[in-house]
Amino acid sequence: MPPPAATMSAAPSVRQRRNLWIDGPLRDLAFYIATPLLLLPFVFLRLGRPGIEELLLYAGAFGALGHHLPGMMRAYGDRRLFQRFRVRFLLAPLFLVPICIFFSVRNLEGVLLVTFFWTNWHSMMQVFGFARIYDAKVGSVGRLTGILDQGLCLAWFAAPLALSDSRFGALLEMWYETGGPLVSHGFVAGLRGTLGALLVVATAAWVLHTLLLLRRGVMPSPAKLALFVTSFGFWWFCMAVVDNLLLGIALFNIFHDVQYLALVWTFNRARVERDPEVGGFSRLLFRNRATLVGVYVGLVVAYGSLGFFGEKISSDFVRQTVLGILAASALLHFYFDGFIWKVREHSIREGLQIEGGKDIRLGGLLPGWAVHGSKWSMLVVPLGLFYHWEVQDQRPEMLWRQAVVEAVPESAEALTALGASLDVHAEPERVLELHREAIARKPTYPVAHNNYGVAQMLLGDTQGARRSFERALELFPRYSVAHRHLGMLLAALGEGASAEEHLRRAVDLDPRDGRALAALGATVARRGETLAAKDFYERALRFAPEERTALNGLAWILATHPDPSLRDGARAVELAEHLDASTNHSDPIVLDTLAAAYMEAGRGADALDAIQHGLSLAREAPGSGLAPVLERHFHSFASGDPWRGGR
Repeated sequence: MPPPAATMSAAPSVRQRRNLWIDGPLRDLAFYIATPLLLLPFVFLRLGRPGIEELLLYAGAFGALGHHLPGMMRAYGDRRLFQRFRVRFLLAPLFLVPICIFFSVRNLEGVLLVTFFWTNWHSMMQVFGFARIYDAKVGSVGRLTGILDQGLCLAWFAAPLALSDSRFGALLEMWYETGGPLVSHGFVAGLRGTLGALLVVATAAWVLHTLLLLRRGVMPSPAKLALFVTSFGFWWFCMAVVDNLLLGIALFNIFHDVQYLALVWTFNRARVERDPEVGGFSRLLFRNRATLVGVYVGLVVAYGSLGFFGEKISSDFVRQTVLGILAASALLHFYFDGFIWKVREHSIREGLQIEGGKDIRLGGLLPGWAVHGSKWSMLVVPLGLFYHWEVQDQRPEMLWRQAVVEAVPESAEALTALGASLDVHAEPERVLELHREAIARKPTYPVAHNNYGVAQMLLGDTQGARRSFERALELFPRYSVAHRHLGMLLAALGEGASAEEHLRRAVDLDPRDGRALAALGATVARRGETLAAKDFYERALRFAPEERTALNGLAWILATHPDPSLRDGARAVELAEHLDASTNHSDPIVLDTLAAAYMEAGRGADALDAIQHGLSLAREAPGSGLAPVLERHFHSFASGDPWRGGR
């Protein structure tokens, strides 16, 4: 997004007939101004059609990453630009890539929070940049106009994030997940009120200035005015009206990406025709041929697909490394676009057919490198603070969840998240009431119904839980977590076929869901499909190494399977001992598995100790029905016979 920091010299006294479009009226409307109107039908079609919603999410995700490529191509493919800023182009990746990988591999949230704020600034500056382009086209280039335009953009982009309870709650959640200190309700209320007041002030100042310009005969660009209406309106729609935050971000990303890709194509087409120093690749790609538009879009989609394939990598370290590199791609894109697309510079104005302009060199009291370098503190200092806070943070989740609810008490998202963080057995009524209140505030919020179902299931209300999970899936049929929970509930109720259907659906939607994989393994194991169960358990532990159902189920198969080629006593002992330690030696089922593993490994005395301990625990809980099972195993082990087959 070309984010021109552009303010230009005073308007000429003699108005000339100018072309007020970048690419012609129809193309400008389609690609720069009215794109949201073309997207809205898809938004309304998504109601009741989850495939449309998924398509929009994928399109937004692919474009969000893919549109980094054209900026990178210009940064490293424009010889004149590269020579001018070569230190920045060479050093920035060496700095940002390792930092992003470090945060990603360690599962720290600081880079995500920085990226979120920089993304919103970047989107706002793109709208401002197009506004300056359109005003420059008609000669409305006063410095004060530029300042007020930027203030208006900033106010209208910040306000929905502040005034929407759900969006502001999500921001607070991100802040606390990075270890940020708790902020008082009074501070939050004051901040939100201030941002709302700034919206009114910025809008009033802009309107007054525009009216004064009109009285003096200086006409703002009509295209700019239309751009502001569609951009601000669509941003508010995405941030304050669309329930799904990810969908709202994806929708605006599509608008943002279409603008950017179209402008980069137009700019480079003009450069190929006018600039003999254009690099060979740019000269080849940006020729006036329709097929090359397809090649250009294809390259963008290919780059965007890296995020999709990165998520599929099975190795956690490799996957997080790749995702860290892609996060660095976003930060580099934001950074580079902050100085390679300044409308006040001659090279940009020439490519956009705007008169005037000259290349700007940083100067003043400090050398240019010092001024620019000081701006990096706005990235380095927050990242350092976030890292320090997060690694030191020992607060229980419910503490900061409560702070979020106090700040935005009307947020259904905050209410149900607080309920999910509490111990339902310790505070059953409070937990249930939080979920019920969340549902009352937003009846169409599937997460609240799912969380309510989990609380009901843990408290023994199986039919209520079933209704809650089914309602969540009515609202969002592709909700993998609700499929998993409903599948686990149905398995406990003995409805194996339906349970397996939902668990398989959960795994299809989220192949990395260790709990769903483990539950599916247990379901097929009960049906006697031991090999399939073993595969599901192995996959579950790949993504969730501490998943207890998978640890116990796999250890049992390795210790007791009738086929000697499938048994592995040493690994069974390793898995069972790890699980037994994590349960503080208090689970009779785990102790039974541990005893079977010891028998397979030839450690009969240890097996008897484990099974006797488990049997004593089972007898203390006669309602569990475990004592007769463990007694059979005890007699087998006491006779020196390892157990074979099912439990």
